[in-house]
Amino acid sequence: MKRNLKGSFTDRILKGGLASTSAIALMACASTVAYAQDTESQATNSVAFEEIVVTGVRASIISARNLKRDAVGVSDAISAEDLGKFPDLNLSETLQRIPGVTLNRSDTGQGSTINLRGLGANFTRVQINGMTAPSTNAAGGRGFDFEILPSELFTTVVVNKSVSARHAEGGLAGLVEMSTPQPFNYPGFKLAASAQGNLSKTADNLGGRGSLLVSNNFDDEFGIAAAVVYARGKSQSNRSGGFNVRPFGLTAIKDDDGNPAIGTAEEQAAYVNNIPHYIWNISDTESVSGNLAVQWRPSDDIEVSLNGLYSTLDATRFTTRFDAPNESNVTSIENAVVENGVITSGTFGGVQQRVGANNLSRDDELYQIIGSVKWTPTDDWTITPYMGYTKRASDGLGALLSYRRADLDTGEFVLGDVSYAHQGKHVDWSTSGTNFSANPEEFLINVFYLTPSESRDSDFTTKLDFEHTFHDSAIKAIDFGARYSVRKMVNVNHGGVIVRADSGVDRRTLPSLADNVYLIENFNISGAPAGIPETLNTADIDKAIALWLPNGLDGAPIDGAAVTDRALNGLQNSYDLREATFNAYAEATFEVDRLLFNAGLRFLRTEQTTNGTSVTNGVPSAVNNVRTYHDFLPSASLRYEVQDDLYIRAAYSRSYTRPTLSDLAPTENISGVDEGGGFGSQGNPGLQPFTANNIDLGMEWYFGDEGLLSATLFYKSLDGIIDTETFTEDRTFPRQRDGVLVTAPVVITRPANGASAEIKGLEVAGQMRLTFLPEGWMQNFGVQANYTFADSSADFNAEDDVRSTGLPGLSRHSANASLYYDDQRFSARIAYAWRSEYLHAFAGAWGVPRFQNAFGQLDFSANYEVISNVHLQLQVLNVTNNVVSFTSDAVKAPNNVTQLDRRILFGARVSF
Repeated sequence: MKRNLKGSFTDRILKGGLASTSAIALMACASTVAYAQDTESQATNSVAFEEIVVTGVRASIISARNLKRDAVGVSDAISAEDLGKFPDLNLSETLQRIPGVTLNRSDTGQGSTINLRGLGANFTRVQINGMTAPSTNAAGGRGFDFEILPSELFTTVVVNKSVSARHAEGGLAGLVEMSTPQPFNYPGFKLAASAQGNLSKTADNLGGRGSLLVSNNFDDEFGIAAAVVYARGKSQSNRSGGFNVRPFGLTAIKDDDGNPAIGTAEEQAAYVNNIPHYIWNISDTESVSGNLAVQWRPSDDIEVSLNGLYSTLDATRFTTRFDAPNESNVTSIENAVVENGVITSGTFGGVQQRVGANNLSRDDELYQIIGSVKWTPTDDWTITPYMGYTKRASDGLGALLSYRRADLDTGEFVLGDVSYAHQGKHVDWSTSGTNFSANPEEFLINVFYLTPSESRDSDFTTKLDFEHTFHDSAIKAIDFGARYSVRKMVNVNHGGVIVRADSGVDRRTLPSLADNVYLIENFNISGAPAGIPETLNTADIDKAIALWLPNGLDGAPIDGAAVTDRALNGLQNSYDLREATFNAYAEATFEVDRLLFNAGLRFLRTEQTTNGTSVTNGVPSAVNNVRTYHDFLPSASLRYEVQDDLYIRAAYSRSYTRPTLSDLAPTENISGVDEGGGFGSQGNPGLQPFTANNIDLGMEWYFGDEGLLSATLFYKSLDGIIDTETFTEDRTFPRQRDGVLVTAPVVITRPANGASAEIKGLEVAGQMRLTFLPEGWMQNFGVQANYTFADSSADFNAEDDVRSTGLPGLSRHSANASLYYDDQRFSARIAYAWRSEYLHAFAGAWGVPRFQNAFGQLDFSANYEVISNVHLQLQVLNVTNNVVSFTSDAVKAPNNVTQLDRRILFGARVSF
């Protein structure tokens, strides 16, 4: 069994209605700064750029205006002002400032993945230098986590909202193209270096990062660029709440007929919070990343490029949940208050009192190598062969150590009471006999899980593109080509082991929480009820492993403990996918007077193979599925110049996304609790891809030297959306508290095609330098802002399905506003990003929907040039120390409130 636990817990954690009139009205009060950096892809591809300013580059704003006027399609971009100089160190934090982009954050509040026009990360294709960016989701998703790569490695990130025939399929929402530095883009020799401290206020930790980037262009004949970035830091979040809700009748103890034995009819029908809890999250990450680019121009008509990228990320994410779950077999209910069908306060008997310490150590490695040649045999022809390979490998070890409160006189687990009361978005709760900051000796072993896992995602791509340009003709260019790729995704769960007290052994003779306790001293949540403890007792996982497994992870456990191998369970949750795709496309671009227009068609054929294992009566058997399908993806876009300062754009495209590996996998996973039931999930290898027809219509007004106001209407019609089916079946599973086999009803969810949906919306954006202010320093101020409205409707099967009125991840309203100052030596920006409520998870625990409430975050950054080419930098994320909160089900009962970390980055940068 392969196990990888890099670095100790102590060292890595403990120490350390859309009308044009309303659109114009919004445009009149909104503004955003736009800028661009010319790249090869921009020069050859008619795409619109509304770029976000990087400190001190007003010339790039004018360049962006020119690019936008000359382009056809709809996209936004972010470009670095200089080598290794992005506006934010996390790419996703910057992307959220683009109209139509919203941000998903990790458990500790750091930006991770993005939603594009209301569709989640799995619907957006991300490419690095033209290659598919491998998924960083060990659970089998297709979305890309921007946290794995530092922003210093990139010069441009382009978000294509309307795709053309030349774009590879896979992004139903759009395509994000990330580009690393190319030496021919810089004259002569260039060097940039930076060093920064990274202070986490909540984690009370000072980390750091440093970068070195070098580029040398030898007379545009040969060039080399290289970069290396090192980063180390911690982040923390604190959470309190009541978890999801269900009707109390489902959680109450049952009589002989299977009916609730306690509570009034009103109470049985009312929703109750299932698991009052506190959760402490801390993440410790260390990464080393680098890239190398070599370009050679042996003659005027040949340009050879070689690009390599490498990154490692070692991460330890430690979570402890302290809870008193009233999720099943509740024996009493007292002082219950029911309001609008929800139990807003009450006391419940017969609950466990648990401390669950969960440690996930993960080592990620990502590398990519690409070779391409640009050959122009004549002035009219360009031929570009391309070949690349990319792979991500992730090895992890999950360790869950669960304790329950027991009676030290008998050694038996005790059942206590839990009381809670809703206080706005908070759930104020307490349980009898403990506040989880004292009596650690009373918490005895419940269960100890060790689960090693591996995931791999690789892609091999080769393609050949042709471009033929025309002179003195309405046809400006014809592009065509073919592409072949093989993508392999593998997820291996080794099953691991379960360690429990052996049958008949007195738990008091085994290590308790007190034998490996660690005291959390900084547990706090802004605005939380006074009853939340400031300190909590968790477990040191390293000490626990040494105590329970003194002979190593594969050796015999401590005397009195029993080990159960979970190899068959691992087989049930292991699977792989192979996708071989062939694409061919053709696209023509026309220019007639003030009209620029292109149209194209892309053909694709996919051969998909999925493999997994089923287990029946303890006997494993292989399961595989092979199928082939094809499709056609048309696209068209135009730009019309009404007058010198007013433009109209329109675009149509058909886009395409395949289901995730986890949805396609032939697997089943059951998480049973006890005789009261449990929940589980299944995969479905027969799922079909889903498609969207997309329409964009926009208008742009250019004024002054830098001003721009724009509005874009968009519409998406989606087919074949995966509808999560939920059904209940009796299953036999090991009871959570002692491993005894029980049979009980289990709520199972399974993906299935069938639903269709529509998304329509409006994006408005603008930019303005405040030249109307008095002459002098005040005219160095500028503002940038955007607003996005998005609305969805769908026809999911279940009546009153919450997704029918709001797709997961879609906020009806999102906005960004920034005020900046730039006098070429000193620059500063204060930026606020906000999004309204959205459906965070359709089927959370027990299949209950979970919503994230409206959330906004204020960030600040500043840059000062001390002497020529030497800059001091400061960045503060989450200035106001905001919290994010969640609610459950359509009744919007409070679920949890999470205190996000505030991070302060400071340092210096030199460049010449």
